[in-house]
Amino acid sequence: MDPQYTPSTGTPVSGGLSLREVCYIVEIVAQTGRLAVIDIAEVNPTLGDKNDVDLTVKTTIDVVSHFYGQRRQGNAPEGAEIPLSITKRFPSKPRPVGTN
Repeated sequence: MDPQYTPSTGTPVSGGLSLREVCYIVEIVAQTGRLAVIDIAEVNPTLGDKNDVDLTVKTTIDVVSHFYGQRRQGNAPEGAEIPLSITKRFPSKPRPVGTN
C-alpha cells in the first residue's frame, strides 16, 4: 500500500496501491467466503509522528473492516434498493408533449 495511506511502516514503497484499490481487492476476497486468516504486517507505530501513526492505524482498521463485510457504499440490509434505480426515475422513452 502506498505510504501516503500508511506512513508508519518499516518499508515504505511509493507508487503502492491506493486505499480504494486495496478495499476493492479485499471486498472481492471477502465475497468468496473463503477468508480464513488475516495477517497485518509492516505496521510500526514507533515510526513517524502522531499523525502518521493515527493515519496508519485508521487505514489498517478500514482494510480489516472490509474483510469483515464493510463496503465502500456503506452497509445496507440485504435486498434494500438504495437509491431508486435510474430507470425508475427517468423513463427509457421520452413522453409525448402534453402528457404526464
